[in-house]
Amino acid sequence: MLWLDIALARRQDAEQAFFEFEDEDTEDDIPRMQLIGFSDFELSHLGMLLVGGYEAALVLDGEAPDEIIAEIDRTLIAALAALPRHDLDVLATRWANVTGNPGCGEALNELHDFACRARAEGLSLLYAQGNDEMADDDQD
Repeated sequence: MLWLDIALARRQDAEQAFFEFEDEDTEDDIPRMQLIGFSDFELSHLGMLLVGGYEAALVLDGEAPDEIIAEIDRTLIAALAALPRHDLDVLATRWANVTGNPGCGEALNELHDFACRARAEGLSLLYAQGNDEMADDDQD
C-alpha cells in the first residue's frame, strides 16, 4: 500500500521531521499526518485540478526511495489554503474521479487544514512517500 507522510515544517528541518522523530526519546512540535493509499500521483492531480499544474521541490535526496523528501508545490498550498471550506466537497469529488482514490474527501480536509496552518505560520508542507510492498520485499 502506498502512503504519504506529510510534515508541517521548515525546509531545513526536513531531516528532523522525517527521520529523527522515529527515536522514541525525541519529542518535537512538528505536526505530521499520514495519508494511506496516496502518493505524489494524487498530489499531482490535485495540483492540476486546482492550479493547472504541479511541481514539487526536492528538499532531501536519500539513498532509498522512502528517504526522498519533497516540498508540496507552494502554489498548490496557497490555492488550497485560500479555498473556502464549503468548496472542498466539490473539489474532493473531482479529485476522486480523476485518481480513482475513494479517500480524497478525508485527505483533502486534512490537507486543507495543514495548508491553512502552513500559510499562517510561514512553513512548508514536506512529504516523503513509500510503499509497504517494497518494505516487505526488503525484509525477504
